[in-house]
Amino acid sequence: MASKDHGIIVVGVDGSEESVAALEWAVAEARLREAKVEAIMALDTPWTIMFSGSYTESDYAEDARKLLDETVSGVIAKHPDVTITQSFVPRKPGLALIEAAQEADLLVVGSHGPGAIPGMHLGSVANFCVNRSPIPVVVHRTPEK
Repeated sequence: MASKDHGIIVVGVDGSEESVAALEWAVAEARLREAKVEAIMALDTPWTIMFSGSYTESDYAEDARKLLDETVSGVIAKHPDVTITQSFVPRKPGLALIEAAQEADLLVVGSHGPGAIPGMHLGSVANFCVNRSPIPVVVHRTPEK
């Protein structure tokens, strides 16, 4: 992570539209604060892997890393003036984000991930972060379609 004196904004990224919008918001906020952005993608291998004979834990991790690279590189291309780093963490997303937040100034998450249940106001990772973060949390909402 970057040093505390420059400011760090941690953002949860999962490939959903909501997380991309949250990352874009964080970049705009980082520009105002002259801070750095750390995009975190965390993945806890789903229990359904037991039913797959050919798809392995490393396959899940590789797919997640590729998705993170694609997401972050798209944002970096639009905002080259803001320092954006990225990390893949092989653990439960909420725990990974709270851990990363220990050295940050702000935590940003989308309101829902890719598995959102229609009508829910807050996804499970966002809820976890709001209730356990040691720093302020921004829950970024995208307009409903």
